[in-house]
Amino acid sequence: MHKLTLDPSTQFGWALMLDDSHLPADQQRTPGERLSYGTWDLTKDADGTRYKDRASYGRHFIRCLNDLLRKHDIADDEIEIALEGESYGSQRSEAGRLMAAMWRIALELWCSGKGRPYPIICPPDTWRSSFIKATKAPKEVGAGLKDDDRFAARRKWLKDRVLAECRAPGRNLKPKNDNEADALGMMYWLVHNGPEALEEKRVEKKAKAAARRAQKKLDLQVAA
Repeated sequence: MHKLTLDPSTQFGWALMLDDSHLPADQQRTPGERLSYGTWDLTKDADGTRYKDRASYGRHFIRCLNDLLRKHDIADDEIEIALEGESYGSQRSEAGRLMAAMWRIALELWCSGKGRPYPIICPPDTWRSSFIKATKAPKEVGAGLKDDDRFAARRKWLKDRVLAECRAPGRNLKPKNDNEADALGMMYWLVHNGPEALEEKRVEKKAKAAARRAQKKLDLQVAA
């Protein structure tokens, strides 16, 4: 199954891994040839007209997605899609929360319209833990700065780590920016059984919550 990872933003990072396993061995691409990645500038159309609203960004995102699949002749193939998704509370503004919701809703509508499974929603900490073995910058990064500046410095540290890992000797990756690098880091997670681990964690968390509810119910019964 082909794999597609998406780092949502108005400068939208993507990475695509084509699946050649159904082809004869002599017709299969090398791993490097199967992987492509890039950035979609969703702020303006092909004529240079700039967009100013979420709906336009969303429509342009879907156009770019369809164009990518048609380019590789996989529009009708099965594709596993992972979208980076941050928790509602982690967004630093209402505008950010609305944009994050829009990307997800636009993609889910696209999947539903084509009869595809909904995308896997991958939190940033999840794939970063797999790819760079870190989810937070060291405490000294941003120390002494005000809140917004400290947040920016710590975020930049993570972005730089991902870029450096992509460009490390042996990986043969050359992302032009952190948007592409993040999509590539997510692809690493997706290829290395990340969704299975995420589902196991979800099931474990659900079981623990059920056990706590059962214990509270028992405690109430005993108290009564």
